[in-house]
Amino acid sequence: MDPASFVASVVTLIGVVTKTINYLNDIKNASTERKALSREAAGLLPILTSLKSEVEDHESFDSCSEGIRTLATEHGPLNLLQEALSQLATVLKPEKGRMKNLAGTLIWPLDKKLCEEILKKIERGALMINLALQSDIHKSVRVIGAHTASIQEHVSDLHVRGNTRERNDILLWFSPLNFSQVQQSIFGRRTNHTGEWLIDAPDFRNWIAGSEPTLCCSGIREYACPTPILLSLTIVAGAGKSVLASVIVDYLRNAFKASYSYSVAAAYCNFKERVSQSPENLLAGLCVQLIDEFKPLPETLVQLHGRHASKRTSLSLNDVLDVFKEVLKHFETTYLIVDALDECSWETRDILLRELKSLQPIIRLLVMTRPNIDQFAENATIEIRASHSDLDKYIQSRIASQPKLSSLLQGRTKLLEDIRSKVIDKASGM
Repeated sequence: MDPASFVASVVTLIGVVTKTINYLNDIKNASTERKALSREAAGLLPILTSLKSEVEDHESFDSCSEGIRTLATEHGPLNLLQEALSQLATVLKPEKGRMKNLAGTLIWPLDKKLCEEILKKIERGALMINLALQSDIHKSVRVIGAHTASIQEHVSDLHVRGNTRERNDILLWFSPLNFSQVQQSIFGRRTNHTGEWLIDAPDFRNWIAGSEPTLCCSGIREYACPTPILLSLTIVAGAGKSVLASVIVDYLRNAFKASYSYSVAAAYCNFKERVSQSPENLLAGLCVQLIDEFKPLPETLVQLHGRHASKRTSLSLNDVLDVFKEVLKHFETTYLIVDALDECSWETRDILLRELKSLQPIIRLLVMTRPNIDQFAENATIEIRASHSDLDKYIQSRIASQPKLSSLLQGRTKLLEDIRSKVIDKASGM
């Protein structure tokens, strides 16, 4: 290596340290840990500047002290310290998904234990560079060798929190249920502008405002209405419970997308998946949608993964609840929507409702179900009935999507009106 290349790597490290300090200064809470990290990071700047000057004074890198040459090895302290600080800067980077508190300041993303570990690495890195600058060759080599493994261990720890692939692996281990994909699929089947009557319902508005912590939406069934022309038309009209649930989720996420104080998650129950949709998995499936909103991963989750993954043991209900409660602390209010609760087993249904209600009032719970569950006798209830407006939009959409049918009905206004009237009459509000 030539002196210019080494100096360039030191300059890069100085830039990373400066960026980290700026990120730390943007975070106003967790003052003790933040100030300690900021102080130690700032202490690296004069040391790195001295190292840069020392190497610039040499015509060749071979003429530098053995201690300085050791710093430049491929997996040496300088490179490992740069990688660790780069990972730290990534964790602290104030990106769009980071949480803020009510005052609008960034929430401190590191726990106390991890902060202490990072401080130790920075202190050791500064010590190794100082020893190298003092040309205490033998002592430098011994100290550098002793601490290289320790720095590498910390880099790995930061990778677990910041590396996308490993992050996704942990989240998949935590929740095998992908309700985000289900939400996207169901909402994609919605007929445009249907379901808006529910959004405007007074009980729904009260639930959003918090006067009703739990809201039950019950009723509706699919209805096959045979007609001479349509053959068989299944009346869903964007008013089926699952489609309405997806409309609510989409509405809430759009309503609160500008605020980091609110979060939304949904679970879609399915009697065909009763085995996999245990209370633990359903709760984890809700929780993982909230975790997607911020970095790094909750410390409780990282610790549980370390404890269970290597032993191939399963998460307990209390394990999942511990993670859920830690995540909920990041939000002022969380809206949880559970669709088709009646399709769960009795045992799963009872446990799920018990645990979700135990998280109130920080959460607001909306349940979609058939009208055969008595746990909501004391809660506000909206009866789900297909509105004439929704049915009309659905019929028009279905006809428009079938060219032959659309051509057959073109200009036959009375026949079209007869079909519309008959379908709406037969649906009888479903």
